Amino acid sequence: MTKEKTVKSNIKDKMAIENIKIYDLSKETGISIVTLFFLIYSPLHKVKLTQSISICKVLNLNLSDIV
Repeated sequence: MTKEKTVKSNIKDKMAIENIKIYDLSKETGISIVTLFFLIYSPLHKVKLTQSISICKVLNLNLSDIV
């Protein structure tokens, strides 16, 4: 569970640094806004590997940067 919190907080931090909104991230990744919102902000939602890869591509990150 701690790893999930770390991944989500790292994604949120990178979004804040890059000034990327949920709508823009949703548009670039092809993940719906509702799914992306629950993915990032819901403590019960798990981050899938395919979703994290597409998010990392948009944010110009390596997977090792968010884990």
